[in-house]
Amino acid sequence: MFELHAQRPLSARPHATSGAMSAGADLDAWLLGAVKSEGQLMRFPAPSVPGGEVCLRLFQGDPAQLPGSDSGGVLWEAAEVLARWLCERGRSELLPHGAAALELGCGCGLVALALAALGAEVVATDAQPRVVYGVAAANVAANRGALLALVHLRVLRWGDEADDAMLREIVIGPLVASAGPSLVVGADLLYDPEGRAGLAVLLRRLAVLRVLDEFKVILAWQVRHRTAEDAFFSGLTDVFESREVHAEAVLDLFSDSGASPVIIVEMTLRSP
Repeated sequence: MFELHAQRPLSARPHATSGAMSAGADLDAWLLGAVKSEGQLMRFPAPSVPGGEVCLRLFQGDPAQLPGSDSGGVLWEAAEVLARWLCERGRSELLPHGAAALELGCGCGLVALALAALGAEVVATDAQPRVVYGVAAANVAANRGALLALVHLRVLRWGDEADDAMLREIVIGPLVASAGPSLVVGADLLYDPEGRAGLAVLLRRLAVLRVLDEFKVILAWQVRHRTAEDAFFSGLTDVFESREVHAEAVLDLFSDSGASPVIIVEMTLRSP
């Protein structure tokens, strides 16, 4: 049985309070124009960190200032569910000592921020430069005091990297305290056929290019086309073993039933 969570504006969520961005934030005028002026305070239980919770202030992008990405700079249910699930587990359960994380399709950056607040160095990537250097950059700047590790922002368009050296430079080059990412995370990346195909190719490449033997992928998404979503994982069974680790329902005004589940799947490398 799924636990039902209401899908509603972020400012109305439990544990979310509104507040204006500080005028002293070191963001340029364009960036300030691309980010909504109100942020929300989000709290996630996190037994592994001092105080027992991760507290982040999250800003969402203004779609009018993010042409070509009317949804990439806003917070979706799957990202919140994934951030909470990661925080409940803690860094030591998610990554080996000295390893880093890579977020694909980071949008406003909540999942990357949650991992950094747990102490994991993260490379947060998105295909849209205005999302990466706009809303995601604003959120990294706004949460510096809450982060225990670095968040590096990079533009990554799946399939555009012509060779492995270029891909390594994007996902490994920025890292300071780690030899490479052993954890790849992403929220709501399975919503269209083109995206699923590009993601499958990229995950295969990342598995081959990994620096550390331990390597896993954790994806969360709100179910829209279950048959196609299941086929995505079936198409990767030669490389990954996948298992569902969490499911919860959220209210969904676009669903005939009024609700749809958010699923989290963990993918680990198949033994040779």
